[in-house]
Amino acid sequence: MADILNVTGSDFTDGSIERGQSSVQLNTGALRRKYNFGEKISELSLAQDPFFRFVSMVSKKPTDDPSFKFTEKRSSYTKRYAYMSDFDTAAAAEPSTVPGTSGTPVEGQTYTMSFFTDYNNNGNQTNIYGQTVTYSEGVEGTQPKFFIPGQIIKVPHASSNDNADAGTVSGYTLWKVNSVDLDSQPESSTASASVNKAILNVTCVKGSSSAVFFMDAVDETNDSSADNPSAAGMAFLATPTTVAKSTEYMEGFKTYVVGSAFAAGSGYPETWQDQPYSTANGQTQIFKTSCVMNNTDRATVLKYSGNEWARI
Repeated sequence: MADILNVTGSDFTDGSIERGQSSVQLNTGALRRKYNFGEKISELSLAQDPFFRFVSMVSKKPTDDPSFKFTEKRSSYTKRYAYMSDFDTAAAAEPSTVPGTSGTPVEGQTYTMSFFTDYNNNGNQTNIYGQTVTYSEGVEGTQPKFFIPGQIIKVPHASSNDNADAGTVSGYTLWKVNSVDLDSQPESSTASASVNKAILNVTCVKGSSSAVFFMDAVDETNDSSADNPSAAGMAFLATPTTVAKSTEYMEGFKTYVVGSAFAAGSGYPETWQDQPYSTANGQTQIFKTSCVMNNTDRATVLKYSGNEWARI
């Protein structure tokens, strides 16, 4: 305690008690008297420290449970796209022609097409680039729910099968949706190519003057390099082999809802209900400060904060 309170050395004025000099005066302020600092003492705020400042920005709401649940809402209107799985040049119950086969769609012609998505329609949770792919053809939750009769969809195509495999789009055709079948290939937990798809009966609105190849969203026969977004080919999202195989690459395979063609006085159209909410849980971060103190230290009254134990 003598070293802390500075009772030796510099606390003596010029002179020496040992030499009997009378001019020596003991500086008793540090020994007997409390200092009145007024408003001159301030406590630094941890929130101003860069790390705690960052924590305060990303986590602003306290929770009364160390294992808490939260809900996220993702709009479905940014998710109205799908990948073609199969198509048929006639009004078939289920399409059987794999994309990559050439055809010349003309206005007024009726096709049958099946589609799937690469996100979960329950909560609109999508695949994340660089992580293990979860949502691909046949996986539960990948059945498009947003198709309704009367919509206009935009289906991309390529000029050759190789370009279709590579995601090189040469143009697109427009189709009016006549009917939607979600029951013949219903939602199922079985990861099979025969489930979790939407089958559309469509009529061509804008065709092509030459043979085209629909984008090989699922090319089971023509492409063994797995560079297309099929059940196996989507793996490039997790382990891309080239920079080009990314979101821009996937864009070429997507069929979008681009409009509607309801007849005047046709009554109420069909509707669909989305489920934009998903729940998850998390763990709070608990910051600890270790404090080891014996009873002697706890009983000592210090200058600035009398109870050191309570301060820590």
